[in-house]
Formats: sequence, C-alpha cells, structure tokens
Amino acid sequence: MISWSVIYRRFLPQIERCHEYGEQYLTYEEKKTDANIACHILNDAYQDRFDCCYVVSGDSDRVPPLEMVGEYHMDKVIIVAHPPKRKSTELCQVANGRFSIRRQRLKDSQLPEGIQSKVLPQTK
Repeated sequence: MISWSVIYRRFLPQIERCHEYGEQYLTYEEKKTDANIACHILNDAYQDRFDCCYVVSGDSDRVPPLEMVGEYHMDKVIIVAHPPKRKSTELCQVANGRFSIRRQRLKDSQLPEGIQSKVLPQTK
C-alpha cells in the first residue's frame, strides 16, 4: 500500500535590509524543516513503515539520518532523487540508488494554483 501525508513547514517572518538601497522588506525564514525530515525518516524506518524511501533532495543535511537508517535498518532501501544541478555526492554515496530529476519533469509535476480541501482552501 502506498501512502503519504503533507507535513507543513513553519516560516518565521523577519525584516531584511536591501544592501544596495537600504530599504527594509519583509521576508520569511524556513524553520525546523531539516530536523523534521530527519525525524520522520528515522521514525518511519523504526516503525517499519517503508521498504524503500525516496528522498527528493540535493542537500547534504539529509546524510546523517540516511546513514542511521543504513546502519540500523539494513533491509531498507534509500533512493535519492536530486533536482537538476543540485547533486550532493555525499548524499548519493549513502543511498542504495540515485537519479537526477529532469527539469521538464519538474515543470510537468507542479500543483495547480488552488487545491480543493474538505477542511480549508489551499493555495501554493
């Protein structure tokens, strides 16, 4: 059985200053995402929720949890799918398999602007 769930990220608002003109603007900093992904991968391996895990990333911050899965759950298969021109050699080395996601495949896989929900309307 294939299952998945959405894990919402947290963004912290912060004020930045333009280096060229000195103007301030509002931006958002992503928080807890790396730790959240690591915790879910490790917990899912421990709970035996997967045989094969696809990690879509080119970020070497994913290496430690994947190393732990490989060390303590040797029956689990880890596949790394990295975005175009974002390959992490270290990340690929801890995986059982790897491939690059083509740019056109990313374009073809974008969600629509609006998504219907039984609870709340969602937008990208």
